[in-house]
Amino acid sequence: MEDGHVCRGLLQIYYDASNETIYSSTVHSEDDPLGSLWDTDGPAAVEKLSHIHEGLMETLRPLFQEAGIDNPVSVIDPPSGLIVGVWNQPHTGSSASSSPSLGFGYTAPTKLIYEPNTLGTPESICGVPGLTDASYRDIVLQPWGTVFRDASIFLVNNDWVCHSIWTYRGDWAEESLLQAERAMYRLGTPRPWWLNEVYYQDNVEWIQSEKAARTAITYRKSRVRNGWYQFGLIVGITIMVGWFQKNRFSRQNDYTSI
Repeated sequence: MEDGHVCRGLLQIYYDASNETIYSSTVHSEDDPLGSLWDTDGPAAVEKLSHIHEGLMETLRPLFQEAGIDNPVSVIDPPSGLIVGVWNQPHTGSSASSSPSLGFGYTAPTKLIYEPNTLGTPESICGVPGLTDASYRDIVLQPWGTVFRDASIFLVNNDWVCHSIWTYRGDWAEESLLQAERAMYRLGTPRPWWLNEVYYQDNVEWIQSEKAARTAITYRKSRVRNGWYQFGLIVGITIMVGWFQKNRFSRQNDYTSI
């Protein structure tokens, strides 16, 4: 860099489900989805990193030209390394299915949307004792526990949710933002001033509290979001059940299908 500083950081440049070969070739074993490539691995690795870098710079060329840089490759060095996660979905007949460590199904976390009356509970569907919507959410948020190597590590992703089809609200980014807010709550960060207080209490504060972890959910006060009324327990449940039975099928059409 002209100012003497070195640019450091990570950039996601690959998110694809097609049969590409450059990134997936960095994985050394079908048993491990982690792939890596470093400029110290030899001439072939350096060539591949340069190839990827040139393609990225070409894609971003219009943005660089707006900043007065016509040839970004001449001023930006290739990355020193590349880390890739190639998630497999072994199935009968695939070479990966022959590996006992992989088994069948996804090798990465994925959403679990279920119909409890026909499919059963998350515990029975996944074969994981004690698995519930809440435990799935909390384990995914901190998969290495509350402390890992003296650090708190959190993961957020809208694809990692566990919901009944009656509570699932669609394939949106909301879940990523909620998980981020839950992580911030665990770190002691107060509610952002711009985030609705009732929404925050219901979706972040309450379900992350010790009371929620200890107590089965028997009832929550139903709130009308416009603030006109606050229903009592009996009236609230009666109205909500009636609305739910009437709209449970049309409701699903309002969201992205899965």
